[in-house]
Amino acid sequence: MPSNSTSEELMLSQEDQYLISIQRIRNGESIRSIARDLGLSRSTLSRRLQGVQSPRKTAQSRLKLSPEQEEIIADWICQEEVAGRPAGFVAIHRFAAAILRQSGIDTPLGQNWVKRFLQRQNARIKIKKSRNIHTARITAMSTSNIAPWFDRLTDIIH
Repeated sequence: MPSNSTSEELMLSQEDQYLISIQRIRNGESIRSIARDLGLSRSTLSRRLQGVQSPRKTAQSRLKLSPEQEEIIADWICQEEVAGRPAGFVAIHRFAAAILRQSGIDTPLGQNWVKRFLQRQNARIKIKKSRNIHTARITAMSTSNIAPWFDRLTDIIH
């Protein structure tokens, strides 16, 4: 028997395949044939049809900060890194707590929140061993010290 699934359906993420499958079931197709065609779990498809959310969505609903707020924290960590001030666990925790308070939530973040946050952001943020930067290098990094070098570079280029 030929498969009723299209090549586009097979290229979708598994979550999207479940959503499309639910629509196909509501249009009269059987759970068994759809599960077989797309290689999906029949029991999971039945649960999704009953309204059970995916484990990822369930886990996201338990987070204290929204994905957008976590993105702000990740951006801040990257900006601090570029500026030569890598954020430590305490600084990240304080920054996140400030964002949480600003959104009107008074419950504190847990002791392991930073560690779990970094695990969620592992594609973007990597933990590095800290290195001491000599004070002279930090103080030399100012616009008044760097601007003349760029001026000379511009003169050479033009």
